[in-house]
Amino acid sequence: MQFNNEFDRIAGEDIYLSITEKNSGFIGGLPYYKYGIHLTDGTLVGNILVRIGHNFHSYYSGNFVYQVSGAYRGQNLAVKALNAIMVVAKYHQMDYVILSAPSDHVGYLRTFEKIGAKLLEVVTPPENYMFYYKDIAPVAIYRLDL
Repeated sequence: MQFNNEFDRIAGEDIYLSITEKNSGFIGGLPYYKYGIHLTDGTLVGNILVRIGHNFHSYYSGNFVYQVSGAYRGQNLAVKALNAIMVVAKYHQMDYVILSAPSDHVGYLRTFEKIGAKLLEVVTPPENYMFYYKDIAPVAIYRLDL
């Protein structure tokens, strides 16, 4: 996969994303772009990454991982970051993305629904999932068509 340098900075609604890492993946993984999430004044408020492509493991872990710092939660910054980063998935010809989170994490699930993702299932990842551990919690798996 070829990374695109045009995505080193992505403007969003009241935020921007700045690249912090491009990684070609590792055994069983997928290549990804990782970004800092910034307010328009430059304040770093979190991070987000997008995994490019799909495989068995990404069904359970999703195409996105994000975190918004505590003081900035509740301001729809994750929604804005997810909406902004979709341009990367589209560029890499992804027709859909998978979003997943522990099924009891209401904040993540609400965010997925705000961007229009649809719940596929709630399931406990199988033992052959690369991040499996004993007593792993069930995950809610959502799909968003692009």
